[in-house]
Amino acid sequence: MQNHQGNTLLLAGDKCALNPTLLFQFASHWAEIGVRVSYLSATPLNELPPPIHGADFPSSSALNQIQFLYLPKWQDLMQHLFSLHCHALVPRALIVKGLNHYCSNVAEQSSTKDWTTSDISRIAHISAVLLDALKVCSARNGAEETYCVCSYEVDNGLESQFLVPCLSAFSIFFDNIWIVESMSRGCCEHNARNCKSSDKCSVIKMKKLLTSGLKEDGSIVEFSSCSNVLFLTRFLNVLWS
Repeated sequence: MQNHQGNTLLLAGDKCALNPTLLFQFASHWAEIGVRVSYLSATPLNELPPPIHGADFPSSSALNQIQFLYLPKWQDLMQHLFSLHCHALVPRALIVKGLNHYCSNVAEQSSTKDWTTSDISRIAHISAVLLDALKVCSARNGAEETYCVCSYEVDNGLESQFLVPCLSAFSIFFDNIWIVESMSRGCCEHNARNCKSSDKCSVIKMKKLLTSGLKEDGSIVEFSSCSNVLFLTRFLNVLWS
């Protein structure tokens, strides 16, 4: 299942760290270089997320390359993905914020013992349709490289007992899985008086997992929410490794 066409990434973990700004930065980056993007969300997006600190707001031409869609139910997501081949303009990048919302019956389980075959099937079904959509996007764009970035958000931190079985199912379909967590530590500015935060900066830490066995492979990316202008150059360089 790893020989599909397209680059796939799943960011899973802390809901606070997986904010819309992080995913929107991917969309902005690709749109600025002429890649058409579909940004799909299970929750309404009432306004554009602010750019990562230090990054420019996307240009008007870039924003024209981004399609924002509110798809509240998993059936809505599936219907949209199934219909891509009928669209006049097909994206090269798919961004899905909050896959956990589309797998809500899994997230609502009271224990891992409550997991059923249908729960796993839901994750497998959504993931398989995403990969099929990427193939359609590639074929309709002259076999150009395609991208899919998804987030899976949890409220109870990385130790949530539900995260591991979810990732085990997703790992069959996604090339790259990164665990995301937020931390707080002393201000990273050389001159703390220039820092706009209070006494601490929020630091986002990402750890890459091997899709086989879900073990950490040693790749770690850290960046501060107060000075993370290098996020894309630091993260995209190792994203597809």
